[in-house]
Amino acid sequence: MFIAGNRWTPKEREDSLASFLLRRPGLKSLDIQDSRLFDIWPPTSPRIPLFQLQRLLCPARIVSGIAARRLEFARLDWSNEEEPNAVAGDCRCTQAIVVALKSMTQPYVPFIYAIEDCDPVFPELLASMSRNIAYTKTLHIYMDSNHHSRNEIISHFTNYLPRFTGLLFLWLDLRLVLGTKDTADQLTVQGPGDVFSALAVCRLCFSAWRKVSGTWEKYPVDEFMALSGID
Repeated sequence: MFIAGNRWTPKEREDSLASFLLRRPGLKSLDIQDSRLFDIWPPTSPRIPLFQLQRLLCPARIVSGIAARRLEFARLDWSNEEEPNAVAGDCRCTQAIVVALKSMTQPYVPFIYAIEDCDPVFPELLASMSRNIAYTKTLHIYMDSNHHSRNEIISHFTNYLPRFTGLLFLWLDLRLVLGTKDTADQLTVQGPGDVFSALAVCRLCFSAWRKVSGTWEKYPVDEFMALSGID
């Protein structure tokens, strides 16, 4: 686990992650790489006030334990979510995590959201994001398993992507789900329905496109990365 580039190494058992963060209210960047920290930082603990926080990288469930106001970038790992016994309102519940994330953001602050390994909760997550943080400017979704068929994935994107009112940059990293490069490229160029209509630039797996006079044209991937703000 790293915090703003420094490793947290408590010298005494009582020096918990929560107390460590409470002593650093001015943190602007927080990177938590170990989901086991929830054993140290129980879900019933008060939310830690980090009101200067701008960048957050962590397992998804950690979000419910942090209070921020102007978050600009979040990269959440959903690989261990959600818990089998999670219920609505529980910090392990997809909806509760997204609502907690919303409380950290502001509609007038451009928000970049990168989602890692969300396969098990993908439909619920996309639906909740479109309801609660529709003003997301940049969205990166990475999936690598076969929890959902290609047709199911297209259906979910068709239903929910148009509900993101502020979405300008989209990267769908689904290469192992969609299959071949040609299949992925074809999906992006044609688009299921008019899913990509509001986007300025999009990327799916291997290639990027920019809309010019209503027509999608190939666009350099490195320029997409720089423009979208994803890292």
